[in-house]
Amino acid sequence: MSHVVSSGDHLQNQLLSSLSIEDHARLVPHLQTVKLSLGDVINQGTADCGFAYFPTTSVVSLICDMEEGTTAEVALAGNDGVVGISLFLGGNPTTNRAIVGITGFALRMEARFLRDQFLRGCAWKRAS
Repeated sequence: MSHVVSSGDHLQNQLLSSLSIEDHARLVPHLQTVKLSLGDVINQGTADCGFAYFPTTSVVSLICDMEEGTTAEVALAGNDGVVGISLFLGGNPTTNRAIVGITGFALRMEARFLRDQFLRGCAWKRAS
């Protein structure tokens, strides 16, 4: 289930709520609220990651698949983070999967659009 972001949805994610008015105005129209269920795989670890997810009430685990076949949880993303941006921030997306660990909602945006905004110099880039 997904729907257009309603007023205030974006404030539930700390990264989105920290944006300048200008950056905020560019991003919010491109966000959709989606329900994430326990065990959903929202990123298969391919180089073709279609969406970035900003969890609001859900928690997502980033799992690294090791060469010998074991896995390790390397990060968690909750309402203070974003999932699916390794393509333009660096990292190896082919060894990671993002799996929902706590059911809830997230805001979803096309990764391509977010990458373009980042490269334009949005607030997150200026702050790093």
